[in-house]
Amino acid sequence: MPHSSANIMEWIGRRLEKKAFERSKVHMDKAFEALLSLQKAVNAYFNQELDQLKHYASETAEAEEEADDIKRKIIDDMSRGAFHPIDRDMLTRLIFSIDDIATYAKTIAKRLELLPELASEVDEELVNDFKEFANRLVYITKETNTLVSLLIEDPKKAIEHSHVVERIEDEIDSFRISLLQKMLRAGDKLGFVRLTLLKEISDAMEEIADRCEDVADAVRSIAVSYI
Repeated sequence: MPHSSANIMEWIGRRLEKKAFERSKVHMDKAFEALLSLQKAVNAYFNQELDQLKHYASETAEAEEEADDIKRKIIDDMSRGAFHPIDRDMLTRLIFSIDDIATYAKTIAKRLELLPELASEVDEELVNDFKEFANRLVYITKETNTLVSLLIEDPKKAIEHSHVVERIEDEIDSFRISLLQKMLRAGDKLGFVRLTLLKEISDAMEEIADRCEDVADAVRSIAVSYI
């Protein structure tokens, strides 16, 4: 039986979407790379290894720029492809959420470079909590990376794994509230400039977790249309 032109266009569209998903995985890999560099930058700052901080902040920025290049190429491909408008919207949401992960990583690294050295009397628990925050961001970004892989390999499992990312994001929200309380208690020791910049850093760290959840939402929406 001959294929209708509508069926052919749908087949072409699906092939283009799969290619876009594969490119999105490369994009997510680069965002994860930015998070790994950011984790090292956070540890370097709170260990007062400022030369190392500069190096890892530069690494984070480089990974973010590479992620941005990948995003532009995907968007360019999509602009020329035969995508259904709804599919295009979901893919765009996925791509920009991934890109935001890398962007916020770069923002945090830049803020760390501006942050004055911590006073010696600052609570060690607060220092350790920022390191733990970075560890948790690497964890959620790693699971989000796995999620994007599953979108290509097994959409049904991708839907199941999206709930894992959401659970981690909820845990990070609770962790951040506790961190903010400790920051406020240490306000006098930190001083206005440090407290303000640390608040901005913690806000941006929370944004990374939120963008991972956005990726999970986008993946789930896309996966539903494939099963």
